[in-house]
Amino acid sequence: MTAGLLRSYACRMDLGQLRSRARAARKVLGELTYGMLVYEFELYAMRSRAQLENVFLLVTFGDLLGIPVLPPLLHAAPAAARSARL
Repeated sequence: MTAGLLRSYACRMDLGQLRSRARAARKVLGELTYGMLVYEFELYAMRSRAQLENVFLLVTFGDLLGIPVLPPLLHAAPAAARSARL
């Protein structure tokens, strides 16, 4: 009996309504799949980018203001001079 009801309901709907419902169902399934598979990775990427931007700004403006954010790299200078001579 349900198949008969479904058939009669589908016959009453025109092709435009069927297409719009199919489009809506596809959109819902796409959003559901995106939420299950990709959303958490996207949030992690945005947070990581924001943290890197904050560190960059801290180092840049700290250097401009004269606040030593990074330790001086005096121990690396002799090694760089040696490698330049080679």
